[in-house]
Amino acid sequence: MDNFKSVNDRMGHSCGDELLRTVATALEGATRTTDLVARLGGDEFGVLLSDLDVDGAKAVVDKVHDVVNETVVCNDWPVTASIGAVTFVNPAPGVDEMIREADTLMYEAKRAGKARALHTIWRAT
Repeated sequence: MDNFKSVNDRMGHSCGDELLRTVATALEGATRTTDLVARLGGDEFGVLLSDLDVDGAKAVVDKVHDVVNETVVCNDWPVTASIGAVTFVNPAPGVDEMIREADTLMYEAKRAGKARALHTIWRAT
């Protein structure tokens, strides 16, 4: 979540907690029952999409981005979502590498102006 600290600072931690719960619910509603939604810590969430090709993953990423941003606007929260999404065409070395790749891309989205979703394809070299 972009600018999440401002919610806690200006609106209180209970409002920040409500925002996180609401975003988690929105993420679960925007994904399939076979996908995994988890809070990674602070204001970061991870979504593991299984059995999707690149186009399918991109469609879900776009949907998730739209749903989360609509959710925060509807609740009048002064935040947006930046997403880093990686499709692993070949098996990744491990979960830590998967999270690191997505996290790097998410920070790139934030540096590029926030409120955007970036997607890349990871192939073993």
